[in-house]
Amino acid sequence: MTTVHGQFFSNSNKEYVSTAVFENVKEELGVELDSTFVENLMKIMAETYSNQERPRNTNVEDYVAMLNNIVVQKCYEKVKTTSENVDYKKLTQRAAEERDYEFNKLAQQAQQQVNSVQPVQSPQQVQQVQPVQQVQPIQNVQQQKQLVITLDFRKDLIDVKDNSYCLKLQKETVISALLLKKFMIELCDNVVSEPYIYVDIENFQDEDKVCSIEDKKVIGRMVQQTSTVCNKSMYLYEQEDCKIELKNPIKTNHLFVSFYDYNGNKLNLKKLNAKKVIKLENNELNQVLTTGPNALKSGDIINVITTSKESKLKCWKCSQVTVSEAKSNSIICSKLPSMEEKGKLVLEKKILNSNISLVIFYKN
Repeated sequence: MTTVHGQFFSNSNKEYVSTAVFENVKEELGVELDSTFVENLMKIMAETYSNQERPRNTNVEDYVAMLNNIVVQKCYEKVKTTSENVDYKKLTQRAAEERDYEFNKLAQQAQQQVNSVQPVQSPQQVQQVQPVQQVQPIQNVQQQKQLVITLDFRKDLIDVKDNSYCLKLQKETVISALLLKKFMIELCDNVVSEPYIYVDIENFQDEDKVCSIEDKKVIGRMVQQTSTVCNKSMYLYEQEDCKIELKNPIKTNHLFVSFYDYNGNKLNLKKLNAKKVIKLENNELNQVLTTGPNALKSGDIINVITTSKESKLKCWKCSQVTVSEAKSNSIICSKLPSMEEKGKLVLEKKILNSNISLVIFYKN
């Protein structure tokens, strides 16, 4: 009787997996692997076999096929994160095509559902309906229009309050429903370390929201797309079920958007986690080591907030410094303001390179 180990590590299966990995990586990432990758492949196969637990009532052939698929995916992820030859333009284009296809499919299904709701035609039934005017809501749904927009945090962000981001709309709109499509953000350790995030729009009443995180009502959850990293610094989240229908439409020219982690903690999209500040020989410069990677570049502006005590009051002082050089987790910038012992230092990006795409359902 053939065992899982015997079949999974057989020469024929190793050859099959190797071919599948090479073809998948070439098709998806535009990278042609050579024989030097085989050693990595064997290690991934061994790790996969050791870390997986065979489900009950699963035969050998089906379980080996499942392991093979896991290996192919892990190899794909390894090449995507380590190879310098990945065609990110191709990745981005394919992801965009898939998102457009899924959204168009969702829109068609929604339209079919609307079309399937017909007013009562029977004369006897119409007489019963007319006094209470039950036909009107159906007419209102059919009269709704859609507006697909992308709000750019670099130009549409007009205010930040308690880590809620106020984004202006193109014009004042009566919103009856809203669908969040995707959220893209430049490398930010506070956010991209989360495999999924919860998104809320604070303009809307909690009674209209169907998703909850801890004791907080939100619009829905968005999941990080590991297959899409644009220019190696932009991260993409796509919605799972982020649509809200308002019982009472609201008229507004802005949206207050907030983001939460799995514990319901509000996320600061601008924050840079400073671990250590070093004074350089050049007294006009400081080096800041961060706990996670950053996507800053020369010329960027950082907002600096420090605490100090004057009499019995705690005071916050705000200033700005300019980045002269930046690496993965190191920033060299103009001199930081002096800070008292046991004081607090908070660094935030001045410009937030991010955008959120949504569909607004509105009435004239």
